[in-house]
Amino acid sequence: MQGKPAVKQVIYVSTQRVPFQRAALDQLLAAARQRNVANGITGYLFYNGHRFLQALEGEGAAVDATLARIKNDERHYALVVLSERQITRREFAEWSMGFEEQGFSTAGLLAAIEHATADAGANTRALFRTFVDASRVDAA
Repeated sequence: MQGKPAVKQVIYVSTQRVPFQRAALDQLLAAARQRNVANGITGYLFYNGHRFLQALEGEGAAVDATLARIKNDERHYALVVLSERQITRREFAEWSMGFEEQGFSTAGLLAAIEHATADAGANTRALFRTFVDASRVDAA
């Protein structure tokens, strides 16, 4: 009897070329959620008004195709993969594309990230916390 198949997880950071207006950001999220559901992708996106941090997880080929499409998106640049690994269970299983943006108070933002990453492993939680901390410094 075989165990559960591994799930590929990729976490990356990228920088926007021009600031996203709220309507454009909502449109991007709606399209991503629709594609992710169709492709069995789950994940989480954090946007600090300048950079994106995103976790993608799913079947390897689907994650690779999604990441390739994102890399070719001209709305951002300097995409750097921070983590690429096989996991035994999805860390963002509830999210076709969970989303958070810097707009809360510091305590509220940290609470939102803690909630979003509650089922994630220590590595994933640390990447998101570090990004949030760096975002707060950038904004100061």
